[in-house]
Amino acid sequence: MATPSPLRWRRLEKTGPGRTRGFDLRTLALLFSTAGAAPLPIVVLLDQQLVRPGTLPVLMGVWVFTLFSVVIVLACRPVGDRVFLLLSIGGMAGIAIAALVMTSEDNGQAILTLLAAVPAMAAMHSRMRMVAAFLGGAVGIVVVYMAVREPDIGDMVLRLGASLMAIVFPTILVVSLRRSLERALRAQRELSRTDHLTGLLNRRGLVAHAAHVFAEAQAHGRGIGFLALDVDNFKSINDQHGHAYGDGVLARTARIIADHAGPRARTSRLGGEEFAVLIAVDDLEAIAGLAESIRSAVAADRTVTISIGAVYSAIPARPVADVAWCEPVVERLTAAADLHLYRAKQAGRDRVHAGDPDGVHAGEPDAR
Repeated sequence: MATPSPLRWRRLEKTGPGRTRGFDLRTLALLFSTAGAAPLPIVVLLDQQLVRPGTLPVLMGVWVFTLFSVVIVLACRPVGDRVFLLLSIGGMAGIAIAALVMTSEDNGQAILTLLAAVPAMAAMHSRMRMVAAFLGGAVGIVVVYMAVREPDIGDMVLRLGASLMAIVFPTILVVSLRRSLERALRAQRELSRTDHLTGLLNRRGLVAHAAHVFAEAQAHGRGIGFLALDVDNFKSINDQHGHAYGDGVLARTARIIADHAGPRARTSRLGGEEFAVLIAVDDLEAIAGLAESIRSAVAADRTVTISIGAVYSAIPARPVADVAWCEPVVERLTAAADLHLYRAKQAGRDRVHAGDPDGVHAGEPDAR
């Protein structure tokens, strides 16, 4: 499923009970450009010497298409890729025709600058292939026009350079702004899924990344291992040394957990001194072995100890790479691992308690 462009602004308008329609930026720009060009033929009607003899009907045909485009944009908002493609191709052809029928080369060149709007509008929302195609088409039209209308090579080169700059620069600017905004939104999205203290995923990030782990497990015929990890006696650390020291302990412990969980695992801080690890494994023995490895590494650091609850669950053969499906599964695995974590604490802390997820099966999430 295609990801919606971040460059999207909606003005909601009622079109019926419970329904709304709106404009994205590309549709809004298309409406302004077509509506803005619609009155131009009136100037030609007032001074018909602006166009070559016998070409007025051709220009009127272009005008009719422009009015038709305005109606289509208003009817189809927001305009999809196919409609935008058809209207833009027709618009570029109309601009080229209007430029060629002008008696003045300067007027024709001025009209050609309108070509810059099409690739720039495409850059707001369309795929980069479409943007490149429109930009190439606009450049091609300008080159052909200059070759036909400008006999002097020196003047042609100067006019061609100016026209190409006027067409290419706005598109480059819009593409740059779009990519900058997309990068900023991606960074913001990642920040919303990351714990600021440890740099690990937070609870939301764990759920968002769970689909990748489930997909990996399916691809290799494995199940899901889940660890709930808790720093032992952490309140006493804060009480004795202060919260700043406690934060440093959490950050150090988080690095040890993440390093020993490995790059295939999704390691997160669920809150406070509690962490979680989600990973594709072969069986309960494998996830219990990983848990013991992490526990030993933290203990060897001689800063704190941790207790760990470990569970293993099979997953169904059907595709499960869906966040809505993953969220209740992660919640149930967390609840089951927390139960085993509690048992590890009751048994004396600094140990692993592993077992089945007590009726929790990744293939059977709650209907809620």
